[in-house]
Amino acid sequence: MGMTIETERLILRDAVPEDWAAIHEYSSDPQVVKYSMWGPNTEEQTREYIAQVIEMQRERPRMNYELAVTLRESGRLIGGCGIHKAGFNAEIGYTFNPRFGKKGYATEAAFALLQFGFETIGRSPDLCDLPTGE
Repeated sequence: MGMTIETERLILRDAVPEDWAAIHEYSSDPQVVKYSMWGPNTEEQTREYIAQVIEMQRERPRMNYELAVTLRESGRLIGGCGIHKAGFNAEIGYTFNPRFGKKGYATEAAFALLQFGFETIGRSPDLCDLPTGE
């Protein structure tokens, strides 16, 4: 089983090849990616992205987490988010299907990623070398 983070309304999980259509729905939308460094994606680019994400899942220690965001209630994929570690720094990001906007999902996912980053990645020497203050 892959990586999962559960919140009240969401499940953040490792992406699988079958996610490509739902991811492509928002990653090909010019308005969604207007201020991104990527996109809008072609179908081929979305499939390549998923292949890269699956390759990241094999990293040991794992430093990059690109996760599918699904609704806990229905399992519907509504966006993606990620946390990436580089040296002593880390960054998070997220992109959501605009049909699911204005419901607080991005905030909920970002909080879960930050909590994971500080409480799990930041405390596990097997995952990274961030100082833990202990």
